[in-house]
Amino acid sequence: MTRQHTAPLEPSPWPPTGPVDLKTFIRNLGASRARGSATSTQYRRTAMLVERAAPRMIEAAPLEPIGFLDAVQRRALVGRRNRLDISLVFLAAGTVLGNRLLNVEERLAVLCSVQDEQFVRAALSDVPVVALPDLLPWGVASATDGWIDETRRRLEERALEGAPRASGHFVVVDGSLPPHASRLDAVGVIKTTATDWLIDESSYPYLGGWRSPALLLPPSRAGDRARLSCLVRLRDVEGCHAYDYSLVRVECFEEAGIETLEAVAALAVQERQPLTSGDPRAEVHMRSMRTTEDVLRTRVPVAFQVLP
Repeated sequence: MTRQHTAPLEPSPWPPTGPVDLKTFIRNLGASRARGSATSTQYRRTAMLVERAAPRMIEAAPLEPIGFLDAVQRRALVGRRNRLDISLVFLAAGTVLGNRLLNVEERLAVLCSVQDEQFVRAALSDVPVVALPDLLPWGVASATDGWIDETRRRLEERALEGAPRASGHFVVVDGSLPPHASRLDAVGVIKTTATDWLIDESSYPYLGGWRSPALLLPPSRAGDRARLSCLVRLRDVEGCHAYDYSLVRVECFEEAGIETLEAVAALAVQERQPLTSGDPRAEVHMRSMRTTEDVLRTRVPVAFQVLP
């Protein structure tokens, strides 16, 4: 999820108490002067190869996991007043190894417009309420989505920080790593590969157990960490398959090194599910991550089983 960008505080009051020589300021920029329009805000892929541009067989031993970290969420529409939704939301993020829950972060709340806050609190006073400032139906719906996304991200980050630690072992995260995480013993496995990280198609792996050359993903903001990443093919591609068949992306922090990246790739191959497992994501979803989801789903309040 894209983090919100907060503008810095106004550096000084305006207008100033004395004259400001903007001509001198611009002249002093010298060679940094720019022509044309400001840089487009449209997303751009930023990565650089750090290995020879060719696929390679994964030869490392699989990485040793401390646990597998994922999150689940449930949202139910429990009411509507003046076309404004009232939603009950539950989220849980945690680390699981085998069938054992190692740590968990949870939130339960009712989300509604601020104009319905007193009505909701009167219905049940001990349920946490998030009163959204929006007063229009689409605004409340959008703000509810935003709160869920942001809260899930925060819970995942807290669960990662609170996960167990063991020398030589790593937390395996479902999805991309938080770029500003304080711990380095975390790796990510990403199921979607829509971004064209590799321009040269000859660098794509087409055999199961092979990976692409490693890429360096530089930090996009101050305080973020650079990451190493590569594409991993879990099964052989045949003529009837799309280019992204059984293709996942793995990543680790740059400080962990390419050896760790290779070990994550080996783990992803080892953890592939049988295509007959019944999981619609079996093609790209790890076996232990599915178990993690199942364990976290047991935390969902029973009320969600009967709510729409």
